Amino acid sequence: MDDLDHDVSNQCLHTWPAPPHSVLATDPLYRQFRLVQAAFRRRSLLIMHDCGCPQLLHGSAAVLLQLAEQDSITLSELAKRCDIDNSSLTALVDDLERAGLAVRERDPHDRRHVHMVLTNKGRSVAPLVRHVWQQVQQIAFRNIQVQDIEKMRLVLQSMETNLSQD
Repeated sequence: MDDLDHDVSNQCLHTWPAPPHSVLATDPLYRQFRLVQAAFRRRSLLIMHDCGCPQLLHGSAAVLLQLAEQDSITLSELAKRCDIDNSSLTALVDDLERAGLAVRERDPHDRRHVHMVLTNKGRSVAPLVRHVWQQVQQIAFRNIQVQDIEKMRLVLQSMETNLSQD
C-alpha cells in the first residue's frame, strides 16, 4: 500500500461512523435491496405473462411507462428521466421496438435527434403494465402497516440523499 492509499484509508477509518453491530452481523443492506428488486422483477414478469403482455426486459417496462407519460421525446431525455445512461437505454429501446411497442423516429427539423414514439400497441399495453406494477407493489406490501411503509419511504429517501451528497 503506498502512502496515498494509507492516508486515505486512515482518514476514512477516523471520519466515517461505525455502522451498527446489527448491520455488520448480517448481509450488507444493498444485497437486500437487490434481492427485493429481483423478486419484484420476477413477480412482475410472471403477472405480465399471465395477462398476455409482451415479454419485456424489466427496464423496458419502465421506459414504456415513461413514454406513456410523455410520448415522442429524445433518447437522451428518456435516459435522463429513467435515470440510466444512454448505452443502457439502447438495449431497452431495442426490446420495445422488437415487441412493436415503440419506434425510433428522426426529428424532421434536426436529423441528429432521434425521438422515441409509442405505437398504438404500446399505448394499449402501457396501462396494463402500470396496473401490473401496482398489483406487484400491493403484493410486496401485504401485511405491512401503512405507517411502516411511510417510514421506509422516508428512510430510503434519506439514504439516497446521504449517498448523493459530495
